Amino acid sequence: MRKFAILVHVIGVVLAVTANAALGYLFLTSGKGSFLSGTLRASTERYYFPGIAMALAVAVGIPVLFLSGLRLLQLLFPNSGLLSRRTWVRPSSNTLLAVVLLAFLAHLPDNDLLMDPVKRVVRHVTRDSFSDVPKMDLRSDAEMEFPELPYVAGPDPLTTLELKGMDGTIVKLADLKGKAVFLNFWATGCVPCRAEMPNLANLYAQVKQEPAVAFALISYESPEKVKAFLEKYPHDVPVYTISEEMLKRLKISGFPTTMILSKTGEKIFSKVGAVAWDAGTTKEFLLSLAGDLPFHPPSTSGN
Repeated sequence: MRKFAILVHVIGVVLAVTANAALGYLFLTSGKGSFLSGTLRASTERYYFPGIAMALAVAVGIPVLFLSGLRLLQLLFPNSGLLSRRTWVRPSSNTLLAVVLLAFLAHLPDNDLLMDPVKRVVRHVTRDSFSDVPKMDLRSDAEMEFPELPYVAGPDPLTTLELKGMDGTIVKLADLKGKAVFLNFWATGCVPCRAEMPNLANLYAQVKQEPAVAFALISYESPEKVKAFLEKYPHDVPVYTISEEMLKRLKISGFPTTMILSKTGEKIFSKVGAVAWDAGTTKEFLLSLAGDLPFHPPSTSGN
């Protein structure tokens, strides 16, 4: 039993040191943002690590390292009077390790800020189509809060935004006046973004022949990184990039973020989070907006 206890606490110490050292190095080398603004993040390859992962690693790892380390010393040097007098170490260290293990097992099947990066690495295999993207229970676009049409425009112009295509061409939103514009802001390491991308591709296929509808998927990442992603997940939806500074000016708070602009360039709809955009309501809204037709959202049409 003593050997088993030694093994358990050795594992606890090793995991605590490894997790804190690895995340610490990752955030020192590629971390961006701050905890105060809620934007702290780091990434490696295609994997995204929110700042809360670092905070949880420190909050859990340091106590585990301290208590398991003391308990390990007690087990290795049982005759040390200084260590043996610390009777609280054994129950404290065992309880903490049990709680950490139970939390790990409880969160393993679900989406979790601490476990998601680990599960994504475990799941990482070469992918070449949408058939193997993570499956999510997406809300229908019928639940979205589309406004009534005709729309009374508000002061929210986006006409200064410039988009850079994968071929280097520049598209100005100001040039798209007269069209209903569907914008989707995403990131290559965003799992919900990948989950809704097949729906976006289906929606685009339904409206791409409409001359008064414009469609764009927008990333702040480098063109090289976006092109590498598109090689694994090919589709024909127009994809553009913008600078991270422009992303901040637009006050994008999370990915994916979807906006719909009126024909005069004002933002009249915005949604953060993945949605099944191809269920029918979005297409109806875009065509109504493009054709200056009335639109009644499903949530209010029965009133």
